[in-house]
Amino acid sequence: RHKIRKIDGNNVLVKVDYIPKGTRSQGWMGIPDQSNYTMQADVQATTKNSQIGDIGMSAQRYTIDLMGSSQQVQIRSWVTNLERVGKSVKFPWQAGVWYTMKIRVETDGKTATVRGKVWKRDDKEPDAWTIEAVDEAPNLVGSPGLFGSATNAEFYMDNFTVTPN
Repeated sequence: RHKIRKIDGNNVLVKVDYIPKGTRSQGWMGIPDQSNYTMQADVQATTKNSQIGDIGMSAQRYTIDLMGSSQQVQIRSWVTNLERVGKSVKFPWQAGVWYTMKIRVETDGKTATVRGKVWKRDDKEPDAWTIEAVDEAPNLVGSPGLFGSATNAEFYMDNFTVTPN
């Protein structure tokens, strides 16, 4: 589902688009009882038939998803139940450009605050969060991970970090 490929002179993780029934994926790293951390990665989409794939990361069972076809960024807990914790904002972005994505989850035992940022990699990190959601029935723990759908086109990920808040 993923391969290492040299892109722009660096080895990056590539989510390939040629696996039938397997172009959507999630993968986790670390231990499942982690909490209150921030994950960051650089991402770049490609196009295929004028479409862009979806690129994302997971933190503490929440996902930030940079959605290519709809040109938005979304935070969610369960893709099948966006009413519980799901928020989307318009976010125009383009294939062939490196972006930095960040997701931060903070829990206090009663709620989880999930914040996400996306910006062009070569630009200064914005002070404001791009998107934010509060979960009143929070996921208190969960492994950091990667998410994506290369159904429409491949994408690249690089420079992953996970840091405690």
